[in-house]
Amino acid sequence: MEYEEYLAKCKKIRKENNDLLNTFAELLKDKGLSKKTVEKHKSNLDFYINEFLLLIEPKQPEAGVSGFEVDHFLGYYLIKKCMWGGKHTIKDYCAGLKKFYKFMLDKNRIEDFEYQELKETIKERKSLWLEEMEDWLDYDGPW
Repeated sequence: MEYEEYLAKCKKIRKENNDLLNTFAELLKDKGLSKKTVEKHKSNLDFYINEFLLLIEPKQPEAGVSGFEVDHFLGYYLIKKCMWGGKHTIKDYCAGLKKFYKFMLDKNRIEDFEYQELKETIKERKSLWLEEMEDWLDYDGPW
């Protein structure tokens, strides 16, 4: 794929994603979540679907439900590449991803088995991601 084609596809996906994120944020508000919590989830999901999932190739948000993508993001990318992250960040992303992909399931954009896989991946891997983040933040060896 040529670079210009990549950019055009990413631009199209981002526009669609922004509409999706706005609808998601409205749903969270309607469920009674605070404005601060809604904005945190919206911002986190914006980073996940509009930056991480588009990093290598243009991917729709549906692709982000896979255990592979979630594990790569929370177990590596967020820890090693996002210096603003901490253990709380992983916890926030786990909660937000489950809410977002439940929303996607309810909109028939993903299948139930995919959502169940996401929840299982988070359940099985969360403690490992938190441990990895702690080790990374405590590291004082040579860079």
